[in-house]
Amino acid sequence: MKILPALLQRAPAVERSRFEAAAVTVKLPAGKQMLALRDMPAVMAFPSTGAVRVYLVSREGREITLYRIKPGDSCVLTASCILGGAGFPALAEVEKEVIAWAVPAAVFREWVARSEFWRHYVFQLLGERLAGVLAKLEETSFERVDLRLARILLSGSNEWTGTHQRLAVEVGTAREVISRILERWRSAGWIETKRGCIKILNRPALQAQSGQA
Repeated sequence: MKILPALLQRAPAVERSRFEAAAVTVKLPAGKQMLALRDMPAVMAFPSTGAVRVYLVSREGREITLYRIKPGDSCVLTASCILGGAGFPALAEVEKEVIAWAVPAAVFREWVARSEFWRHYVFQLLGERLAGVLAKLEETSFERVDLRLARILLSGSNEWTGTHQRLAVEVGTAREVISRILERWRSAGWIETKRGCIKILNRPALQAQSGQA
């Protein structure tokens, strides 16, 4: 018997049974492109492990992350495409190896048409994702790059692993901008930079820079 997604804990027994009968388990390696621009999604996926990044790429090649799909989440753009018959408007790539339940698009469409539980789920997903994307838009449009960068570095431990390009994608700006800010902070003694690694030396200074002090 499959271990079902947490979202089905509050579902009617008949919906749990239908999910168990229709869903198959898939494993996707890190780096795999799940969906490209204008693809028609073949399945609705419900990850149990890993992470998928949904993002846009500008004509100049700059990327901006819209949101991440983590265990317990689903992709609202995939749901929208399945229900509306439209092509995927972004790109989706596996960031960390994913194990997920996959339900055929036609089956998921039938569930939403027939079941109040699944309609509620889609509307809830839409509301949550829309709020997150609007917050991201507000952040990238109105907040200074250095504030956003400081918050990302402060979001974990005192050591951040990754490239300047990866930081640029997360912040939503050009790599050159990130490099200039990091060099300024390095010169001030706030951080230490090594290849693929940034170590925080003065956390209070970065917190003040981020507006979190």
